[in-house]
Amino acid sequence: MVGAAGAMIAPVAGRLSDRRGPRWVITVGIIALAASYVLLWSEERAALSTALHVTALAIGVVVLDLGAQMTQVANQTRIFGLVPSARSRLNTVYMTVYFTGAAIGSALSTVAWVHWKWNGVCALALGFIVLAGIRHATGRRDMGTRILSGSQDAEFPPAMAEM
Repeated sequence: MVGAAGAMIAPVAGRLSDRRGPRWVITVGIIALAASYVLLWSEERAALSTALHVTALAIGVVVLDLGAQMTQVANQTRIFGLVPSARSRLNTVYMTVYFTGAAIGSALSTVAWVHWKWNGVCALALGFIVLAGIRHATGRRDMGTRILSGSQDAEFPPAMAEM
């Protein structure tokens, strides 16, 4: 049931990407990811009853899933708009990089757990989220209407031009 939230947010994130632009959705997703790890870290350190601990854990995992799905959908919206005739190839590269990053993050979180337990895992995750936020904040805002001048394939959908 907890994992269903991510599946339910995907179409909402897609519509928001179309209306507000993928950059806005990525911003909200990054904030949700950071909030989830702050909640997960703080609830672990707090002296909560078992019921409150499990409730906070479930909320943290749901928010984490929502943030991850939002950024995933918004990023795919961006890459699919680059060159529509190359969607399959672009998605292959994107998903390869996505899963490689996930594997590296998983390996590093194992090291963090061995040395610093939950504090290390949450600090590592928040560190990666901060790096993503910095990159997002300093990235191009004008990833605008054309990548390849003169190419019809290079035009972005309307939502992409609003970024």
